[in-house]
This record gives sequence, structure tokens and C-alpha cells, in this order.
Amino acid sequence: LDLLARENLPSIAIVPTFYLKVLAEMDLIIDLGGYLPSKLKKDIPEKFWDSVTVNGKIYGLPFIYTFPVFFINQNIIQSRGIPYTEEPANWDQIFNTLKRIKETTDKYGVYIPTESLYDYIEYVESYTDKRVYFKDRIDISSDSAIEAMDVLQKAIYELRYMPEKLTPEEAQNMFFSGKLAIILSDASNLVNFKSTIPYILGVWPLPFGKNTRPMLIGTSFVIINSSKRYENESYKVLEYLLKYENILRWYTHTGAPPIRNSIKESLELLVFYEENPNHLIITNEAEKADVFNPDFDYISYNKIVKKAIEEIIINEKSASLIMKKAQSELEALQK
Repeated sequence: LDLLARENLPSIAIVPTFYLKVLAEMDLIIDLGGYLPSKLKKDIPEKFWDSVTVNGKIYGLPFIYTFPVFFINQNIIQSRGIPYTEEPANWDQIFNTLKRIKETTDKYGVYIPTESLYDYIEYVESYTDKRVYFKDRIDISSDSAIEAMDVLQKAIYELRYMPEKLTPEEAQNMFFSGKLAIILSDASNLVNFKSTIPYILGVWPLPFGKNTRPMLIGTSFVIINSSKRYENESYKVLEYLLKYENILRWYTHTGAPPIRNSIKESLELLVFYEENPNHLIITNEAEKADVFNPDFDYISYNKIVKKAIEEIIINEKSASLIMKKAQSELEALQK
């Protein structure tokens, strides 16, 4: 963590919620429970507070929670007669769309990032409709999970639906230039994408079945453990950021779904949705979502899974062999 490596720590920071446990254990952040008014606690659903709570203490103020969605170049899709306004119900429909793009254009069909454990979980659980993430562990060696990686590898190197060996930033540039029809990316990129591209932008949620659902990944404000004076000044910054107009702006100026009940029910946001339907698609999907809040050591797990994914997606190694080996390494961490 960059935060841990600095000698002069900031007084306030925004960090992913799954890092709070290690920061709290190192006594780098303070318990915010005494600072937070009861009205605010009631305004934010319990699942978000759970994600910033360590050993019964609230160490973070829930901020931006988001998840991946498909961003669509509607100009490419519509020109090929593909019903771009209809959200795909399953991956068969997605692959039929990719096949049609490949047959009728010189564009790549899709980019699906697998840069992190979280990316992997969202893709695999959507594709298989089977859980791989459990609060205290993950299972990446099941037949269905291995099949999902085989399918992704095939989509890149055999079917040529997806460009090979690209970073998410390089894929975004392809999407912006019109060389890529669909990109799976963070919902909070919506406004940035819309302001950058010269064509009509659409949004499709990842399809999930009866057994799985999307997961929100969160960030939170934390106050660094320092002198009391700096703690008080930091909380004044939080008070400013918590003002209604500032909170509303975080959602309308990004694409991340709102988490506060008062914001979700506001007239301003309802009017905004009428003029910006892509935001409403994201918000409606977020209402179905759980919050990613693992009990395991995310940093260590992520390192193992990311290395395994690189072997499969970049080096074209066997998904079965690589994932079973990685599963053994994950299980060793639990002992």
C-alpha cells in the first residue's frame, strides 16, 4: 500500500474497504464511531457499514461503491442490426453478439479485464451462475470456474473476439477510438466515457442467474491516527464532503450508484435519471448487489490469483493446471 510506505502520512485518505482490517490492526486509522451522527448511520444501509467495520468498530465512512458493467458503442451495434437496447439475459446472447460483430465488422467485440481477484470473481460468477467467492475463502478450481477461464482464453486466441495482452488503459483507448465495440469497466467511469467518446454510449449489466448476484466494491474515508487537533480538522473535511450537494455531485459526475437513502429518493436525482437513463440502469442493478467484504487476506489472495490469471490469459497456459495449483496455494494460506 502506498499509504503504508509513506513517512509523512496524510490526515485523511480514501482507501478500498478490504484494506481497513490491516490498517486497523496496524493502528494507522481511528475508530470513527464517536464522530458519526445517528442520522447518517440510518441514512446508509447496514451492508455498507458492515464493510467498514472491524471487530465491532467503524473505521471508515462509506464513500463510493461500484461494480463492472458493459459499456457499449451503440453505433457499431446498431449499424449491424443488433438489439442494443436489450440487456443480455445470459452469456450465450453475449457471445452471439460478439460473433455477429466479428462477422460484419473489422472491430474487436469485447474486452473483459481480469486484473484482480475482484475482476475474476465478477466475471466467473456471472458466466457460471455458481459461487466462487465465500466470505472466508474462494474456490477457483471447480470445473465451472475452470471452464469460464477456458472460454475467455478461447475468445482471445481462437475466436478473436477480444484483443490479446492489453492493459485496461490500452483497451479503453481502443474503445474511445471506435476499434472495440464493448468494454467491461467500472460503472464509475460512465461520465468520463460519455464525455470522451464521439458516439452513443450504452450500458449493459453483467448477466447473473438465480444463484449469484453482482457485488459492489467500495472505498471509504479514513482518518489517520495522529494528534487530536488533526483528527478534529480531518472530521471537518468529512463534514464538508458529506454535504448534500457534494454527495449528489459524486454520483452525477461519475456513474457510481448512490448509497445514501436520502440521495436515492431525492427529486434532483429522479429528474437526473430521466435525462440520463444509463445512470438509472447502473443504480437499479446496484440495488440487487451484495457488498464485497472478505474475511480473508485480500492482498495475499489477490497476488496468487492475479499471477494465475496472467499465466492463462497472457501466457496461454492450461486453466485447469494453473487454477488447481493456485487453489492449493490459497488453501495453504488458511492453515
